[in-house]
Amino acid sequence: MLSPGFLGVPVTPGHHQILCRYEPGFWRLYLAMGGCLLVGLIVVIEWRRTPRIVESVPAAIPEPPASEPVARKKRNREKQPRS
Repeated sequence: MLSPGFLGVPVTPGHHQILCRYEPGFWRLYLAMGGCLLVGLIVVIEWRRTPRIVESVPAAIPEPPASEPVARKKRNREKQPRS
């Protein structure tokens, strides 16, 4: 290799046939895997951002019946002597 962009082959004078073939390796596989990963990530993000439809749920705490009065604790309002 002469430099990163040029190839050089030493030959003797005369007629020659030189075949240079470039094989990029697994870049297509890596690119396809990265694309699938990106699409999956976008699907998960959009799925988590989508609001869920929640059906109405009845109140969990029932109100007390109107016939029974609600009892309240009375406070002790007498003044305590200070020490």
